[in-house]
Amino acid sequence: MRLTERDLAILRHVQRYRVTTQETLLKVFYDATRQSIEAPKSTLKRLRAAGYLASDALYASGNETYHYLTAAGAKVLGVPPEVAGPYDAQRLFIQYGRLL
Repeated sequence: MRLTERDLAILRHVQRYRVTTQETLLKVFYDATRQSIEAPKSTLKRLRAAGYLASDALYASGNETYHYLTAAGAKVLGVPPEVAGPYDAQRLFIQYGRLL
């Protein structure tokens, strides 16, 4: 898969904050006034299919997901695999708090 500049920027964003959400990506990387939540959803789907990102339930209810870097995503960025997730509940909420 050929990564776009936006793809790489999103991977770097996830590396920095360790987690992200579709809503955050819409606000940071897309024109939220002109684009729907489908834009980051499509990007996340491609990055997950390529193995660079993975996702899990943000809350026990499973209504919202968070996305995190995989070892393959870390390798593409040239960073240690220790930055990859997933995270236990305590660490997840610390990282999620940093994102907000």
